[in-house]
Amino acid sequence: MDKKSEFFEVIKKHATPIKDLQGLCFGQVVVTGLSIGAQYDFDNAVGFVCQIRREADDSGGDVFLLRHPAGELVCHVNQGLFAVPEDIARRALSLFIRGIEVEMIENPSLEYTIGEYLCESGFIIEKRIPVDPFI
Repeated sequence: MDKKSEFFEVIKKHATPIKDLQGLCFGQVVVTGLSIGAQYDFDNAVGFVCQIRREADDSGGDVFLLRHPAGELVCHVNQGLFAVPEDIARRALSLFIRGIEVEMIENPSLEYTIGEYLCESGFIIEKRIPVDPFI
């Protein structure tokens, strides 16, 4: 077992379920729950939180934008998140190509786009109520 795999086992053992999204903060290191068909390892399940979009998917679930260790921004939908304890999170971040500080310097408004048109700024984006142009 390589170093990342061993460390991933430590993360899974100590991570705790996140029940209240209001307790999350930008840059918090999390590990996702299992996802059918996706690799479940350090590089694909660990990330720091960049943005939360409340009730933004088709079924009313929350959408999480996480920065993964290799630097990619990944959209996680209908997936459980587990908080990584701070001491373990610091060690995990040392294995990331792009750190939280770089994210804040390069994107201070926390503006992220999903697909080609769903651009939002901020950390927690509350559910948008569609405007009826005929009212």
